[in-house]
Amino acid sequence: MLQLRHTTRFLSSLCVAALVSACGGGGGSDGGSSAGGGGPLLPTLSQDVVPSGPRIDVSARNYLPLHAGDTWVYAKTFAGNLAGGVVTRSIATAPDQNGLVTISESVGGQAEDSALRITAAGLETLDPIGASGLWPGVYAALPAFTDVPTPFYPAGGIRKVIRQGDMLADVDGDAKNDFFRIEITQVFVGFEPLTVLGRTIEVAHFRTTLAFTIAGTSTGASATGTAIEDSWLADGLGLVRAERSATASDGRVLEKPYSLDLVSATVNGQTSTTSGRTVNIALSHRALVFVASRGVYLASVSSSDPVNGNRIATIQAGNGSVTYSAPVGSGPGPMSVSADGNVLYVGLEGSGEVLKLALPSMQELARVRLPVDPYLGQLLPEDISVSPTSADVFAVSMMRTGFSPRHAGVSLVRGMVVQPQRTQQHTGSTRIAFDVDGSWLYGYNNETTEFGLRRIEVLGDGLIERQVVPNASYALELNVNDGFAVLGNSVFSADASLALKGTIASAAGCAKLPGVGKIACQSTLNLNQLVIVDSVTFSQLASPSYSTSGTNSEWRLVPGATGQVAVSEYGRIAIFTSIDLE
Repeated sequence: MLQLRHTTRFLSSLCVAALVSACGGGGGSDGGSSAGGGGPLLPTLSQDVVPSGPRIDVSARNYLPLHAGDTWVYAKTFAGNLAGGVVTRSIATAPDQNGLVTISESVGGQAEDSALRITAAGLETLDPIGASGLWPGVYAALPAFTDVPTPFYPAGGIRKVIRQGDMLADVDGDAKNDFFRIEITQVFVGFEPLTVLGRTIEVAHFRTTLAFTIAGTSTGASATGTAIEDSWLADGLGLVRAERSATASDGRVLEKPYSLDLVSATVNGQTSTTSGRTVNIALSHRALVFVASRGVYLASVSSSDPVNGNRIATIQAGNGSVTYSAPVGSGPGPMSVSADGNVLYVGLEGSGEVLKLALPSMQELARVRLPVDPYLGQLLPEDISVSPTSADVFAVSMMRTGFSPRHAGVSLVRGMVVQPQRTQQHTGSTRIAFDVDGSWLYGYNNETTEFGLRRIEVLGDGLIERQVVPNASYALELNVNDGFAVLGNSVFSADASLALKGTIASAAGCAKLPGVGKIACQSTLNLNQLVIVDSVTFSQLASPSYSTSGTNSEWRLVPGATGQVAVSEYGRIAIFTSIDLE
């Protein structure tokens, strides 16, 4: 964490200058005898002082993320708010069997690597002074320093590491070994709030001071440099802010004071920026749904996946971790979850069946086969929607293979029995969604250029289409929430009027965020951005950026918990959390 090797190089040159001028960078003797007196200027000393009191267990938090590929980008600012460009820190190698890690800190294209080691005592920096191969005595005295001791020492307690003695190297050029002193003082200031990437979070604050002295034998003069770093660590993010400076004992500035503030981080596959946090998941899937009561997303994994094909993936909304069910059948595709979050319906595109699975166990409760076309054979599920009032009732949009148009009508299923009355074939509702009370079903035709938005009545023995209004353009999905029916960038009233409320400029794939007066869309101007608008005025509220593959292949936006959406693309899912979505 503490980057001081450049400081020691300054100190070496200062000491040489001191011998020439006879006054040096620190001026005067440290009280030991010179080489002419025959005794060491700085006698050998090794001392460690640790604070008293109970230590603080932080094992449930991750203040030190060290995954290969983790990268942090900081804005560098000098005193007076002068911009200093960016500093990038990255993990080149993950901890090996000995806990060794390589971290690189790059400034202006020039990188300096440091070797770190994870031990039972915390995070060590190996060779913190940069003495290896240069000053053998210094390296032998302090081959490593524990930057972040774990558990933490009590807040306010002072920890000291002192080393001094023979450098086993001649710095001043008189053919005699010179001497050194290292004194490191560290204080865990405590836990405190800090605004990081636009959010106020709790961080751990450390203050570390290193004083390094070189004492020359030719005159007895010494040069001392002192480096100070205040550092703030956040759970799951690591170093989020640092303030650094270094001065010589003659007042010379070795490192002009500057601060580092995190502007983006990719840690263990999660990318965090000032706009929010993105968790990217590589997953070849057909459909994605959110289970609000369980805080998870469910994805039907494509049969083409060589490892987890024909299964249901459960994705934790918080960290993106993925688990898989047992195989559920051939070609799981469209899905829908009951309002209570206890039942999942999955359409099997390979067999023309719909499965009823218990959540979270994924145990099969029942299955039903869809009708068979007398000429074209088994009908297949294209979309599914569960009634909000009964977990035993769902609608399924069906399709034919080898025929265009493919649409084969929408059927109602009660208690795993297909009801006799279904909507018309050919031009109809390829996408479906129930209204709030389950008495009506909304449908949309995304197959032919009619692009009609439909209102379908739910009857005791099936479904009947009652109303159709035209839509101006193609949309991949139909989203119905909070009285809104959203198609692409067009917003309609989800009621008997089906009235067009408005359109959203430079946007596509929009969805109403449940319980929030906002609509989220993909920007058509920048595929790395969302467009967030007010759901009443349609005025733009924000355009947060998120980490994306930069394509719009099968782009779907799935609202999650408050402040979160998932972006589903072919072969990839991005879970994006942002204050702009709240």
